Amino acid sequence: MERKTVLLLVGAAIVTGGLLYTFRKKVGAVVDSAVQYALDINQSYHVRQLHASVRWQFARFIAEVEKLGYKVIVTSSYRSFAEQDKLHRENSQNAKPGYSEHNYGFAIDINAQKGFTILHKSSSKAEWEASGIPKLAESLGLIWGGSSYKTYYDPVHFAVKVDTGRLMQMAMAQQGSDITKIRGNEIKLAA
Repeated sequence: MERKTVLLLVGAAIVTGGLLYTFRKKVGAVVDSAVQYALDINQSYHVRQLHASVRWQFARFIAEVEKLGYKVIVTSSYRSFAEQDKLHRENSQNAKPGYSEHNYGFAIDINAQKGFTILHKSSSKAEWEASGIPKLAESLGLIWGGSSYKTYYDPVHFAVKVDTGRLMQMAMAQQGSDITKIRGNEIKLAA
């Protein structure tokens, strides 16, 4: 290749790089806005699925986690008994239908991202604790699945401590014994 051609290619690469660098902030801001919009929709959807009595608590938890610099990705919130049955059959360590806080809209599962770090189910207890998220959850009255269960490490799980046996009794009394028709997040709590 001729020297002149090489110089033209190098010059074009420098100009292209300069343009990309100049527009990086604008493009990056658009991408960041789109990502935040998608996360907001995700969070809003999941918070609306929770029991009305605790929506505010989880909305505040998400907002406070984001103040720590993390983007919150809610991966699960309310789950029907049928969905819980499927999860239990896939992994017997998952709660049986009617015995998960998710079945009543009292729990969420999250991943949390800060820069290139993503906290997820396989992240270590030390990584989650170093994030400050479990301690924050506790300060807001939530339990953390990374330390709350004797035989099951579930660090993505954050819940309001409830008596699921009692909630199941209430759900059946209000909605019948056909568990395929129970909407646990709609049960009326005793006044």
